[in-house]
Amino acid sequence: MKHPLALALGLALAATAPVFAQQSHSHDAAVTDSNPSSNPFFADSPLPLHYPQFDQIKDSDFAPAFDRGMAEQLKEVEAIANDPAKPTFTARLSWQVNPPFTDADFAFVPDANAKRIELATYKGPGE
Repeated sequence: MKHPLALALGLALAATAPVFAQQSHSHDAAVTDSNPSSNPFFADSPLPLHYPQFDQIKDSDFAPAFDRGMAEQLKEVEAIANDPAKPTFTARLSWQVNPPFTDADFAFVPDANAKRIELATYKGPGE
């Protein structure tokens, strides 16, 4: 077997996919129950860059906004994961196990204008 780590990762993802699918369906129902008209995170903002109107946000507004945002992200991830089309990119990783470092690569050379600072040593309490 050439890539046991890739196989293990694939099996782990395949085993957990049904669990995430079940959670996302029940989670979507809970997210859509929140009242978007009273939550400043869901309203269009007149502020620059569409920042939320922070003076109108209550503590109770955060959880529904986080839930909706995470649900939207999960839908995007599911769409990518379930896309039957072949990938349009290739990731190539190159690992150099024994890089050619020398001691000179780790030598500290201070700047020409640097000043030496003498450090005091700690001798302990009462010394």
